[in-house]
Order: sequence, then structure tokens, then C-alpha cells
Amino acid sequence: DQETPDYPPGKVVLKCVSEETYSELQKMEAQAFSRCKFALDVIGDEENTMQVQRHEELVLQELEFKEQKAWSKWRHKGIHEGYSKWPSWHDAIAEWVKANCTAATAEPAINDAAVVTSASQTDTSQDDEALAKSLEESEGTSGRRRTARR
Repeated sequence: DQETPDYPPGKVVLKCVSEETYSELQKMEAQAFSRCKFALDVIGDEENTMQVQRHEELVLQELEFKEQKAWSKWRHKGIHEGYSKWPSWHDAIAEWVKANCTAATAEPAINDAAVVTSASQTDTSQDDEALAKSLEESEGTSGRRRTARR
């Protein structure tokens, strides 16, 4: 600290003017170090040095990492450990069927297959033939129901 009001508050430091980096200066021998050029510089209290800036960046990165980790942990627990309540598939399918399908109730089938006689079979075949003939006449075709393959 300086007591005179003419000087700005801060620290007086030596700044290398001869283009060597800080790590190079640390590795130099005494003779090579004596050839380097330095200038006095005042670093104000409001200015942050590189170490302080790096420390602040690390603190911010640590906070961001902790937030991301907490969110990932919450998401994993929600999916895998039952903290979330998911609807069951059965309920979802039942709702979809109600919304999209109109189920026509089918009449129960008669299991008396032995009772069917050949007379009822011929009646249905005669009805089918009559229906086919009436369709032919109404369409005005030449007697063929299907076109020939080429």
C-alpha cells in the first residue's frame, strides 16, 4: 500500500518487456535472466491477475458441473428408481381403443355344424348365382365378370 494520494492503489510489479514468457523466465539461468529487460508496472486492486481470473473461472466451472451433475442424478433416479409416476401401458391402450375403435359386437357362433344340411348349402349357392346374374345384367357386360389377362 502506498500512502501518497498521487499514486493509484495497487501493487508495483516488474513486467518483462523482452518477449519471454513467465515460464521461460523461471527456467532461465542467472546470466540469461540478467539480460532480460523489465519495466515497472502498477496493477490496480480492481484489476485481476491471471491467477485470480483462472481461479474465478474454475469456481464457475465447478458450479456449472455441480448443477449438471445434480440434474443428471435427478433424471436417472426419476427414470430408474421410481421417483416419476408413469402411466401403465394397459391404461393407455384402453384409452386409445375407446377413442379410435368402434367395436361391433359379433353374434355368437353356433357350434352345431353337424345340423347343417346339404339343402341349405344348395340354397345359398343358388342365391349367389342369382345375385351374380343380376349384377351382370345391371352392369351390361358381355357375360364375363372378369377381364382376360394379357
